[in-house]
Amino acid sequence: MLENTLKNVVVRRLTEIREIKAKPSLKTMVAEYLNKQREKDERRNVRIKEQVLHMYEQMTFDKFKDNDPNYNKIIVFIERILKITTA
Repeated sequence: MLENTLKNVVVRRLTEIREIKAKPSLKTMVAEYLNKQREKDERRNVRIKEQVLHMYEQMTFDKFKDNDPNYNKIIVFIERILKITTA
């Protein structure tokens, strides 16, 4: 009976140690946190880049729209094609 009790105590202690080792260490937790932050920063940078590109595209589009006579000819031509194809 004493041997059985001793064995149960040892097994219980081993399971406790395994549970403690199964938890992530501070080093891995910090590494995961830094990776998540890096991913957020990358996504934010991509979003900002897309917004700036869109802004410049819109500015360029507005310049051509107002000053370029060829742009107006092309738009009229495209509208005629749309009327013909949708009629």
